[in-house]
Amino acid sequence: GIDTMGYDIHITREACWLDDENPITLDEVRGILPVEPHQFRIDETGEVLIATPQGDAMIADYGPFLEYTDGEGKKTILVFEEGECPFFTYRDCRQLLAMRDLAETLGATLQGDECEVYDRQEIEKLMES
Repeated sequence: GIDTMGYDIHITREACWLDDENPITLDEVRGILPVEPHQFRIDETGEVLIATPQGDAMIADYGPFLEYTDGEGKKTILVFEEGECPFFTYRDCRQLLAMRDLAETLGATLQGDECEVYDRQEIEKLMES
């Protein structure tokens, strides 16, 4: 399941994602994906099965999103909301590296909620800790 509580990472071309008035769209991502498929796929249904705190399964409708699956089968969802920067919930460094590659292909950076940038050096520091 997906942990909805957590720290969001945003993909943006601005110095601070909060100022991004022209956010990256799913169509842009769709345009670059065939070049570097990694373990990325676009889910057009937009439906995600999530576990509630009570342990029930429910369907959340995010609208079409990008899904990344790592080597262990853990999934990360990059959510696209109208007029917002795409974002995903931080889980681990492997996921960050894959998303950073995606961001770089888009000419963008990964930023946390406070606009702090997660570049390769920053992610490597996290991996060591």
